[in-house]
Amino acid sequence: MKIDVKAMSLREKIGQTMMIQNPEEYVERFGSVEAFLEKYPVGAVYLGSEPAGGPIGESKADSEVMEEFKRCSKYPLLIGGECNNWEEDGQWFAMPKQMALGAADDAELAHQWGRVLGDAARKGGRHWIFGPVADLNLNPDNPVINVRSLCDDPELTERLLTRVVEGIQSCGVAATAKHFPGHGTEGIDPHVARCSITQTREEWESTYGRAFGSLIECGLASVMTAHAALECYQSREEENEGLYKVATLSRDITTGLLKEKMNFKGVVVTDGLIMGGFSGSNTDLEIESFLCGSDVLLWPSLEYMVSNPMWVREPWGSKPSGERMWSASVSRIPEWDLPRKRWKKLIVRLERQ
Repeated sequence: MKIDVKAMSLREKIGQTMMIQNPEEYVERFGSVEAFLEKYPVGAVYLGSEPAGGPIGESKADSEVMEEFKRCSKYPLLIGGECNNWEEDGQWFAMPKQMALGAADDAELAHQWGRVLGDAARKGGRHWIFGPVADLNLNPDNPVINVRSLCDDPELTERLLTRVVEGIQSCGVAATAKHFPGHGTEGIDPHVARCSITQTREEWESTYGRAFGSLIECGLASVMTAHAALECYQSREEENEGLYKVATLSRDITTGLLKEKMNFKGVVVTDGLIMGGFSGSNTDLEIESFLCGSDVLLWPSLEYMVSNPMWVREPWGSKPSGERMWSASVSRIPEWDLPRKRWKKLIVRLERQ
């Protein structure tokens, strides 16, 4: 189903840039799915992949709520998230960590690994996988990347992850490379605090730049930005008291580097905005995250939609106005605007069941 952006209200456009989690909580708060979507017409819902319920889990009750969300949504609902574990015929299955795939160093196995993920995601009703992890394990003290990364070798990462992405997307599911411009050099957990990549441009381009660049060239649908700064690519305008803006707030990184220099034409989604590296839920920062070039905000507050600030209809300096940027982002989401025609029938464009 093709979305007519011109026919959408401003509120609906804003909603298409929001991905919420724990949908059952909104049903309890508003009384029904229909009542919630009437006031907050969100465009995407996050589902986790843990066998237990909770913030990143999914239960049978969640599945029933999701069916109700899809039925009540005016526009096709985009469902995405993790898919490392899944249920089939009453049994839970778990994929090995990416480092195991790197240790195997088998391109055909990497493609099969991607196909298994894509197939499981599609069977589970997901259109969009938040993987693979394209970060490099360059610091053994990093608390969050380690075994989630393939390895510390950009050449091996390039060779295997392109096959993983091709495998995922051959199932009609969008893949996401994360976390741009790269975690793995720092020793900080972005769930707790902001990070900063201190590489030179040459170092970054030969490591993370190479890994992400190869995935973009192979037809990658989506990139997730990180709560990490990349000072070597940022101007003094993005520095305050010695600290540079993280990618989820940086126009220099999200638009200047990723979209313009690296020519990425797909969908940019932020890492979770409730994380400490983003300073938690903050409406002003959420708006700034959108303005820097993000297409979809992961777990923003509902105030992001309700605040409806005056700048939306006014030019933002020399940049496009908020409403024009929302229209551009919305048009990228349902179409995915993939550079390869073979992906044009992604399930996100199919009619609702």
